[in-house]
Order: sequence, then structure tokens, then C-alpha cells
Amino acid sequence: MIKVNYKKVIALALSIIVASCRSTNSIPPVSINQQVGPPTKLTLELSGIKNEQGSILVYIHDNQDSYYSDDNLLTESITFFRKKKIKAIASKMTIVFDDIPAGRYAITSYHDEDDDGRLDRMFIPMGMPSESYGSTNGSVALLSKGSFEEALIEVKEPKTSVAVKLSTHIEWIL
Repeated sequence: MIKVNYKKVIALALSIIVASCRSTNSIPPVSINQQVGPPTKLTLELSGIKNEQGSILVYIHDNQDSYYSDDNLLTESITFFRKKKIKAIASKMTIVFDDIPAGRYAITSYHDEDDDGRLDRMFIPMGMPSESYGSTNGSVALLSKGSFEEALIEVKEPKTSVAVKLSTHIEWIL
């Protein structure tokens, strides 16, 4: 009698679905902020960091092109509005960006445990992420990254604070 590990079968099927749901938008990397706002201090409160291995990568997006990219720190063709790489040191971390013009942005972050500059995936190169990640407004959905519009926040002067919880797709399933 053959034993089937249903959790692995479900995880594989979901990773294939996620890969097929990826955005193929060819929207040019144009900022949604038509005017440059006054400089602000943006504070990001990250939680859900599993260990102190590797780095925390944070990306501020002002356009859909960079948001729907794979958040690869090493890809020079992706135009992130701002990005930071910080050593993972605690289960909760505060990351500060100074001089962010007031406006609308989406923020994504992930725990790059192996410090290779990219979000690792299980099963197939474009499958389900195996490293923890999150977006503003909790826009990470069960089967997708969530939409740019759902992740948008308003950054106002003189300062704005936002929280992002990092998790994996496996945590959503189980």
C-alpha cells in the first residue's frame, strides 16, 4: 500500500497555483505620487522574525512594477523607491527611513535567512516562498502576495509608523 503525504501534495499544488497567479503586468515603473511631498520619517515595526540568521530586507514601492517584482535585492533592473538590508537581530525590529516624501507607498519585507539577496522558494523556482515575508496592511493573501492597491499606505508629515508581520505560506496553510 502506498502512503501519500497529503500535506506535501497540497503544498506542491498550492505552489503551482501561486506561480500561475503571478502578475504579468507590463505597467511601466511610474510613481503613483504625482508630486513630491514634504520629507517625513517612516518607522516600520516588523514582527514574526523567526531567528537571527541572515538579513531583513525592506522595500518601499511607489509603483506597481517594483511591487510585483520578486523583491530581489540583486536585480538591478527593478526600480525600488527605497530599500534597506539590515542584520536580523531579534523577533521584532524597528527600521527607520528618513526623508521619505509624504505620499502613498506599499512596503514589502522578508527575512533573507541565507543572505543571498532573494526570496527563496520551495518545489520550483517560481513556487511558494519558503522564507517569511509580509506587506503593509496585511495584504499578503493565502495564494498571492496581495495587490499593490491593498498594500498602499499614506505616509504623512512629520512622521508615520506602520507594522508588518512576516510569515510564510506554509503558516497560512497549517
